[in-house]
Amino acid sequence: IYLPPIPTLGSRLFRKLGSERFVSVMFRDEQLQKVRGEEVLKLVQSRSANPVTFAGRRNVFLGASSSQIRDQRLLFVNTDSLPSGGSDRNNTITSRLQMLREGIISDKSLTSPSKYLSRLALFFTADIPTVIVEESDVITIKDIQCCETGSVVTDGNGLISFSLARFVSTKHLS
Repeated sequence: IYLPPIPTLGSRLFRKLGSERFVSVMFRDEQLQKVRGEEVLKLVQSRSANPVTFAGRRNVFLGASSSQIRDQRLLFVNTDSLPSGGSDRNNTITSRLQMLREGIISDKSLTSPSKYLSRLALFFTADIPTVIVEESDVITIKDIQCCETGSVVTDGNGLISFSLARFVSTKHLS
């Protein structure tokens, strides 16, 4: 059942690429209740593996955040808005979709699929922008590793100065 569009909160993805090329799809039954059991898996697999047409626009599955998955929602992108791969060999929907994902996350050090998907999902998470931090004000520090296993325990974490934390709290919590 197609329902009229519903406004959603912004995300890093929408701020970076614009929201008009994306469609968030929520899977529900005829009573607008969550689909249960194996039905939801079959439904999501079929819709995420093949292009889906909405309002005459062809869309393909891009990803979802953890909360979107719990709510049975997936994010699709319009195939016309995917970057062009140039040659016919690199112009398949799959390769163009991968180019879009690389434009979102260009970190080649993310070799683990779970870390890559987790980092990608951060861009889909609904959020409210607080402040823009200039690249010149960012300092990259080494991750902290567990001494026993060597696994990274601070992956994706950041530090913020006390003055910036105070500014954000007064701007958004008052």
